[in-house]
Order: sequence, then structure tokens, then C-alpha cells
Amino acid sequence: MQDVVASRRKDNLLRAAVNRIQTVFRGSNDQNQCFSAVLEELCDLSNSPFGFVFELVLMADGKPKLRCASLYHADARAKAACASNSNNAKAPIAPWMIDINSGTKTFYSLLSYNQAAIYTRYQLEEFPFDPSWPQINNLMAIPIHNVTKTVAIMGLCNSTFPYTLGFHQRCKPLLTALSSALTALEHQHEDIHTET
Repeated sequence: MQDVVASRRKDNLLRAAVNRIQTVFRGSNDQNQCFSAVLEELCDLSNSPFGFVFELVLMADGKPKLRCASLYHADARAKAACASNSNNAKAPIAPWMIDINSGTKTFYSLLSYNQAAIYTRYQLEEFPFDPSWPQINNLMAIPIHNVTKTVAIMGLCNSTFPYTLGFHQRCKPLLTALSSALTALEHQHEDIHTET
């Protein structure tokens, strides 16, 4: 009986989260705002005090890089310390570009799949996380896609509970809503470029 009650409670929390992000999506034409809204909801649902979104960016020379598009930190003091690394338009993007190399290829390979992955601190030792971030002890990496391709990786970090792939499945409604919003924004941008 307790399992049924817990499952219903989780379903109710997820429905409320989907409703909140759909409200954000309706009022936004900013991809980073969409990333941030879903990141915050997933961090709350998974009891993750820290999270990030790495967006895949193709440089002028055709080389792919990962760009930090959004950060979430539950601790207000730490959030203020990371403020200089925020995703607002005035913040410099260059420091957040991460090369694809031996330390980052695991994340890059996730962009080819539509399945989450779970990592321990030891599996992430070579990854060049920003030194202002908290130590990453455990991480669930979730590929984010629009209709045609995977465009980013969302990282949920340091949950007080073990991450499971079942959580990824349970949160499909949030991820589907994000996918739809990203696709709509992409079409919106294509329409603007077509008109000019």
C-alpha cells in the first residue's frame, strides 16, 4: 500500500512540474530559459542539489564543443558564487566551451543515444568541470533532443538517493515537453531567417 501511495505522490509531483514548465514555455522564446526550467524541476524531483545543461555547439571549423547552457544550485550561497557563470546573454560564453577529448568523450557519446547514463565520482575524474562547482559525487546524464537530433545533455548531480534509469523513464513527460518546446523554437528561428 505504501508503494502505491508513494507512486501516486510522485505522479502528482510530476504532473505539477509539467504544468509549471508548460507555463514557462508558453511565455518564452529563449532556449536557455526552457533548459533552466526543466533542469530545476528535474533537480527538485530527483533531490539533486546541483545540475547543469551542456549544449552541443558546432564551431566555425566544424568541430563540436560542449557549452554550459544552464546551471542549477539549490544552495542560495553557492548559487550566488556561481552567478558570474550564469547563462544570461551578457555573460561571456567562451569560458564555458569544453573541447571533446578523452575526458569529455563519454558525454559526447551520449548525444548519439536516447538513454540516460549514471556515473560515480570515479568515472568522472577526468571531466573538466568548472572549479567553482561543487564536487560531483554522482551524476545522472540525460540526453535532450528536439524532434530531429540530440542537442544537449542535462546533468543531475549529488542526489541524496541513488539515481536509477527508472527515473529517466518516469520523467519522459517533462522531457517530451522540452523536446516539443525546442522544436517549436527551432521552427520559429527558421521562419525568422526565411523572412529576412
